[in-house]
Amino acid sequence: MTEGGVPFRSSEAAEIDEWSRLVYEAFSDWPIAKEGRWTRWPPGYLLLEVDRYRGDPIGQIVAYTRGEGLTVGFGQWLTHLPLIALVDGKPPPLAEQVRSAVVEAQRPVEGLLAERLVVVAYFNNNGKWGGSALLTAAELESEVSSRAAFISGVTGKQLSRMEIRTPLRPRGTSVLLGPRSGRLPRKASP
Repeated sequence: MTEGGVPFRSSEAAEIDEWSRLVYEAFSDWPIAKEGRWTRWPPGYLLLEVDRYRGDPIGQIVAYTRGEGLTVGFGQWLTHLPLIALVDGKPPPLAEQVRSAVVEAQRPVEGLLAERLVVVAYFNNNGKWGGSALLTAAELESEVSSRAAFISGVTGKQLSRMEIRTPLRPRGTSVLLGPRSGRLPRKASP
């Protein structure tokens, strides 16, 4: 059991908010969610923790509801959903918002597990986290230095190291950033 939450079963749907119930139902057939644990948090939110994939241990992936939102993350990367497009100045029906949020949450998780996507986490000389980016494996070489420079500019932190991670490789590959900031080693792989 997750500290502070209680295990959740579908028979307890009356104890969660409408958004959380719809998210739970939308995830119910997703094989990745079936390997995870659901817990309920006051006042009626849900947390899904996935730390196994195809029976093997992985770096933990989380998805949780709060209000009418869904957050999904791995390591130092999180995204908040849904990104709602208003129609005639109004949001779409709740069920449609949930479907959209769940599809948008599944895409990066599936990409991370297939290693088509990686999380790049940037750190300063003291080991403090400076920011993260979700990149395709193909974007790594071209995006690393520009993302490091952007994050340094926004945060004012001089970044010295980055880690490339996926749930299948949660410890990641560490790359030092220096005068030629963000250059990957010749044979770097996520």
